Amino acid sequence: MHYDQEHEEALTDPGDFELPYGKTRKESYPLEDELSKEELEKKRLRLGKLNQEREKLATEHAAEVSKWKEAHKKLEAEFNQICNALGTGKEARLVKCEWEVDVKKKVAHLKRLDTKEYVFKNRKLLQYELEDLSQETMDLGEPPAVKNGAATDSLPG
Repeated sequence: MHYDQEHEEALTDPGDFELPYGKTRKESYPLEDELSKEELEKKRLRLGKLNQEREKLATEHAAEVSKWKEAHKKLEAEFNQICNALGTGKEARLVKCEWEVDVKKKVAHLKRLDTKEYVFKNRKLLQYELEDLSQETMDLGEPPAVKNGAATDSLPG
């Protein structure tokens, strides 16, 4: 039983406590007592310090949790990336490519420069791309350079 529970029960129910006949017994017993102004002020100051310590610990804890979460997130991302690479035998990499535009068909093709393989074929040009091409034609007075029926100007992808 907890100390406070023992003494609380003793205060409310003294039970079978008996003093030996004709004898007295002295002891300290927990009873509620009025605090002096000085004691109250000391307790207020201590409470303020405890509250500051508690807030400091909470802030430190939050910072540590944030660091842990960030480290865990990075670890999980790398773990998942490696699992996917092992499962598929492939991974996403930056590869130099070139957009080729077929002005007549209003489509673009994305070609890898290392293998000359077309990654995307016949992607319809977006409205702003068509506008850019027509503006280029007006500025230059001629259509963009064409290679095998396709303009070789780079377009935003």
